[in-house]
Amino acid sequence: MRQNLNPVIRGWAMYHRHVVAKASFSSIDSHSWQMLWKWASRRHPMKGAPWVRNRYFRVDGHRSWDFATKGPADASTSGCRLFRAMTIPITRYVKIRGLANPLIRHGPLTSPAVELRNPPSGC
Repeated sequence: MRQNLNPVIRGWAMYHRHVVAKASFSSIDSHSWQMLWKWASRRHPMKGAPWVRNRYFRVDGHRSWDFATKGPADASTSGCRLFRAMTIPITRYVKIRGLANPLIRHGPLTSPAVELRNPPSGC
């Protein structure tokens, strides 16, 4: 399941990283955690919450309740974990100044309205 969710969450977060989306990223992470907890509890109906937590959720550094697989060496490290949208930094577009754009003609006499009012003298 993690292999299917990670590309979707990462792609959505990368697409929306240029807008004010930090609250949305937090909401998506919270919703995905709730859905994964419900899935894990439903998958093991005869097991208690502590067992489900120990089975599917890990503490990895400062990240607690991290949906992850066990690492290869010991059970406390995580091997593969669910991607969190909050890890994507919000980056703003850099505005290109009008004077820096070579495709825009500059100056008051080069606007299309001025060219229409003052046709070339050869016509």
